[in-house]
Amino acid sequence: MSTVALRVATLRKSYGAVQVLRDVSIEVESGACTAVLGPSGCGKSTLLRIIAGLVEADAGRIEIRGVVTDDPRPRVPPEKRGVGFVFQDLALWPHMSVRGNLAFVMNARGLKGPDADRRAKETIDAVGLPAALLDRRPGELSGGERQRAAIARVLVQDPGVVLLDEPLTNLDRELRVQILALLRRLKTERGLAMLLVTHDRDEAFALADRVAVLRRGGVEQNGSPEEIYLRPASAYVARLVGTASFLPVERRDGGLVTAGGTWPANGGAANGPLVAVIRPETMRFSGDGAIRGRCTDAFYRGDHWLHTVEITGSGEISGAGEIDGAGARATVLVRDARPAAIGAPVRLESDRPAFVADNRSEEA
Repeated sequence: MSTVALRVATLRKSYGAVQVLRDVSIEVESGACTAVLGPSGCGKSTLLRIIAGLVEADAGRIEIRGVVTDDPRPRVPPEKRGVGFVFQDLALWPHMSVRGNLAFVMNARGLKGPDADRRAKETIDAVGLPAALLDRRPGELSGGERQRAAIARVLVQDPGVVLLDEPLTNLDRELRVQILALLRRLKTERGLAMLLVTHDRDEAFALADRVAVLRRGGVEQNGSPEEIYLRPASAYVARLVGTASFLPVERRDGGLVTAGGTWPANGGAANGPLVAVIRPETMRFSGDGAIRGRCTDAFYRGDHWLHTVEITGSGEISGAGEIDGAGARATVLVRDARPAAIGAPVRLESDRPAFVADNRSEEA
């Protein structure tokens, strides 16, 4: 039996001439989380609202727990989909207490009286909200308490799928860590399928088993957090999920030629001009490193120093050198436990570069 709780296939949505979603296909398994990662305006929230039944798609198919809800027109109303939605602004009713917020959604589903009271108590215990806060209104709660109340309001519905629309945006760092830990625990203990949309790489990587990177309404890459980070499909993905340096190279048999030297080829990239995508933690100083450069900056980051190294040389790269202009000059970031002297010549090596076709600017 399939464990897929949510299946979205070739979903499309336009508003006039603006195409918001382009053939988006995503799956979420029970007890797992898929994160949709992208900047503002890339279609993330529209995707959630279509799944929830609040917006109608132009084309595509949605299945929730094996039931076709949209194909593309809604077949199942929002209240019958078994979907819980945690909105970015939480959408708690301000005139109701926490108890009232929970009771409203339970009553709408026919759960009342002692059964509803028991469900409310079990749920606030599960999210770590003190019972003493049940009779307080949202305005009388802290940010973290409101967040837990919003999650509790979703859980009392016993949903098969939970949609999370940038739910941690207004929380400070410590509270974000706490809520992420709570969501991970609930995902595992209750076997929930979660679909998170966010512009924050750290949130996506902390909660998700798979990450779909959205660009201009289409999925640019879909994979595990490690795959997305270490083997990005494009320069756009590489920039979105973390700090990266882009070093023009040319793959020649047996080596990767740069303006500052050549290091051994270590992957399946074809011969020709490429751009090496290098994370600061994978580039290191080495006395016999193949790449030569000069340290132009260094600053302290608490647990490491982050250096800027200018790669200069003869400019012998042919095709790849054209990406960054004459002389094929480039800079890379290097993470190290100790600072290098600014202005000093250095040698570098990298053991895990990824490669993309080019380094041109790309719109979201």
